[in-house]
This record gives sequence, structure tokens and C-alpha cells, in this order.
Amino acid sequence: MIGHNLTRETCTRMAWESYFGVTVVLERLRVPAGPTVGSGPLLIDSTGLIIALWRLRLAATMSAAIPGETATIEAAVATFDAALPALKRLRDVTMHFDNYALENGQRRNTIGNPPRLIGAADLWKYRHTPKSFTWLDVTIDYDTTQTAARTLYDAIQESNNSQLEYDF
Repeated sequence: MIGHNLTRETCTRMAWESYFGVTVVLERLRVPAGPTVGSGPLLIDSTGLIIALWRLRLAATMSAAIPGETATIEAAVATFDAALPALKRLRDVTMHFDNYALENGQRRNTIGNPPRLIGAADLWKYRHTPKSFTWLDVTIDYDTTQTAARTLYDAIQESNNSQLEYDF
């Protein structure tokens, strides 16, 4: 079994890398470089943001599984989830893009009223502004996202660093 210090270090590094990724991608989305043809390059950056956010959340849930200040991390995850309530849907479609593009029986996520399974045509309905993007009926506001990510990152750092003990 991995020792708690090594696990805390792993979670802390993963959180830093993920938060760094969130920051870099948000900069790119706020000020896209060069001309864009269709939504392709921006949708790629948006996908990168979704993955970085999910990895940051994963670093937090891994941290919460380590004995110690789990209540603090769990509260931070709940706050993060409240700020980005549809992140799981975006993550699921991103990671299982093929199922939605092929419209096969593996799809689980819905949109619309009345709800219907997300299909191939929905994957390309993307809107971008310098302040947000909308994909799959979800709007991701960049300022809200930045604040939520920073708050979660800080909670991970604070909890794990306060628990780390180094042997010399």
C-alpha cells in the first residue's frame, strides 16, 4: 500500500498540474490566437479545459480519501460541483465522444426539454465568447470557472501540505 505522504504528494502534484492546465486554457479561450475556422480550435481548447477541471476534481477526491482533513476537501469539492454543476456531463461526453458521435446504445447523457439522448449533431453546436463557451446546453463562464478551480486547488494544497511529514 502506498504511504499517505506519497499519496498526498501525488495528489498535490496532480492538483498543481491540473490547475496550471485550467489557467493556460482559460487564457487561450479568453483571447483566441489567430483566425479560427468554425469551432474546431476553440472546441479543442474547451475540451482541454473540461479534462483539466475533471483532473483537478479527481485530485481533490483522491485527497479526501486520505485520512486527515477529509471534511475540508469534501466541502471544497461540493462548492466546486455547485459552481460547475454540469461538468460531469461535459466530461462524460468528452471521454465517450465516440458513443455520442455514433449514437449507439452506450449514451447516457441527455439534453433538451423533453430530455433526449445527446446525438452526433449536438456535438458540433458550440458557441464561444471571450467570457464563456456553451456546449451541450451548458454554459461555462470563465470567471466562475477560474474562481472555482482556484478555490479547490487552494483547499487541496492547504490540506495536503499541512499533513505532509518529511523524513530526513
